Amino acid sequence: MTVMRNAIPVSAWQFSRCTTANNHHICLGSTKGASDFLLGHYGRINVMVWHDPSGEVIWFGSPSASQHGYTEHVDLNFGVTDNAKNFQAAIEWIKAHPQSALLLSCEHVYDLFFGSFPWPSVSTRYWLGAAGGHYVFICLMLFPACVRLLAILRKDGFCQLPASTESLLLAPVIGLIVTAAIATGEARYRIPFDSFFIIVCIEFYRRLFAPSRGGTLETSS
Repeated sequence: MTVMRNAIPVSAWQFSRCTTANNHHICLGSTKGASDFLLGHYGRINVMVWHDPSGEVIWFGSPSASQHGYTEHVDLNFGVTDNAKNFQAAIEWIKAHPQSALLLSCEHVYDLFFGSFPWPSVSTRYWLGAAGGHYVFICLMLFPACVRLLAILRKDGFCQLPASTESLLLAPVIGLIVTAAIATGEARYRIPFDSFFIIVCIEFYRRLFAPSRGGTLETSS
């Protein structure tokens, strides 16, 4: 209860700011959730431009789409914060192109882990470190974490996997995957969650190299 009381003033300020930015329509956290949904589900878009009736023009594109070489340019006759129209446009496109929408959702998830390099670093003279770090993540963190989960699955079965410490540590990543599938996916969205993979990897390498365990990847009883 104390935590809730302390959070109310900050939450109220956030709701007020968000609602004001959203043309005074009720908003609890994000003014452009629907526009992100539209950006990720309106074809292979490079840049999307919102022409608000008030005269404001805002453009946005996913860095992952640029890295994939997408070139399509889309102009819209409503604002980026008009959640109703953005959501309606996305739903209409998805209904007309269900297979493409499904594949785009899968692509967004793929971009979190494999399909794109971290932006904006990859677009600067530091691209070498950004690309190298991405490959280090895949080889030395993502792959070992997956192997660790498979070892638990093999020993304890599917029903026990969600109850394992490793699965609980990686649970926030599931929420990230769902969010990317709904909107867009980029490596930079995943990077704040890499600490969870690091912890699972520590356990993987500990069990792999611990002499007393004979190099086994199995879970302890």
